[in-house]
Amino acid sequence: MEEKDALRELQEWFTNSINQRWSQLYHLEKEAGDKAVQFLFLINSGGAIAVLGFIGSAFPSAPSKTAAMPLAFFGFGLLAVAVVHSFRVHYFAHLFRNWRTEVGRFRNNEITWDQLTEEDRLRSRKDWVGYVAGYFSFLFFSAGAVCGVCALFSI
Repeated sequence: MEEKDALRELQEWFTNSINQRWSQLYHLEKEAGDKAVQFLFLINSGGAIAVLGFIGSAFPSAPSKTAAMPLAFFGFGLLAVAVVHSFRVHYFAHLFRNWRTEVGRFRNNEITWDQLTEEDRLRSRKDWVGYVAGYFSFLFFSAGAVCGVCALFSI
């Protein structure tokens, strides 16, 4: 009977460790990612709104290409933010779906603790899509800001 109790305690420890670590990492990454996406959305949409206001007041009849360029860059920046957000949603869904499957296999004694953690480590590696789209969003904002300043001084 003591062996069963020890095994149950070990399984509870594994379960608690799994839940604590996953929750900790999930919340850290989610918070950082959410703040980054919000920031990129804010700066690109703010830039687009500013350029629209500038175009409306400086060029009431027909906007110049110089004034329309920043708007295009800010629009591309917003598109890149949408890619980041979509990618994150699918990436987290993939992680959770596979995590649940692997934990079930662990609980059914089909895989070991080491196999469970190694599979999670491999599955949780960073893919470049979200990072590249995020950096492109910031680059589009920067290009839009530079074009906007150039348009402002070309009046």
